[in-house]
Amino acid sequence: MGLISQMIKKHHIQLLADLNLKKTPQLLELVDDSKKLMGLPPEKVLLKWMNFQLKKAGYKILLSYVWYWSKVREGLCIGEAYAHLLNALAPEHGNASTLDTKDPTERAILILEHAERMDCKRYVTSKDIVKGSTNLNLAFVVQIFQQSNGLSMDTKNMFFAKMMMDDAQTSREERCF
Repeated sequence: MGLISQMIKKHHIQLLADLNLKKTPQLLELVDDSKKLMGLPPEKVLLKWMNFQLKKAGYKILLSYVWYWSKVREGLCIGEAYAHLLNALAPEHGNASTLDTKDPTERAILILEHAERMDCKRYVTSKDIVKGSTNLNLAFVVQIFQQSNGLSMDTKNMFFAKMMMDDAQTSREERCF
């Protein structure tokens, strides 16, 4: 069991590596002040992204970091949030009944079918979504982000992000002297 946990943790680090401004400058779209984003751990950036997309889609419940991961563990409401997220990002791959389905297992199955049509890798099963496997759900959300993050490719944001990263690098070099 310990070896499996270590493998999952290592894989998560690899999955979360692109959740930064340097590799994904579009993340600037999520905040008014870029400094709010720079110090956040990747899991919180991911949650900020989910809330951004859910709000854009008209979903009424925004997720807090503690609430989200505790609810993932409990398997509550996460299927509903995933259904709204996937419909916002790739409605052409969706199924109208995903949002209407009341049975959590059936909803999870439809969510996974939707994600599969988006070419997301299968890290989770419907049971993992319903039961709330934290690590596997995190991997699932990262995979959705990597396939279709729904953020704009605004060149102004990209340029600004590059400038910020250059400034951060310069500051580090200056501190060394």
